[in-house]
Amino acid sequence: MNYMSSAVALLEKLIRPPKLLLVEDEPLVGAGIVFWLERQYECELIWAKTGEDALRVIEREEGFDLAFLNLKLPGISGVEVLRKLNEKR
Repeated sequence: MNYMSSAVALLEKLIRPPKLLLVEDEPLVGAGIVFWLERQYECELIWAKTGEDALRVIEREEGFDLAFLNLKLPGISGVEVLRKLNEKR
């Protein structure tokens, strides 16, 4: 990769809205977080309501800039989701 294409790739990453993953099983908590984030920031937000859903999202999506995780999810925990996110980096 040459310097110009590297610079263009970096600029594209810097100017795009951040990509956020929310993993929250409580509907009111999740809806409140989505409501607040979408009004405060220009971002791409994906809300997974279970750890299993989050793992499916992580498999098909790339490049999350920030993840909000409920660590005490039923089934697959937020800690396991975090491990998977770290593996994909």
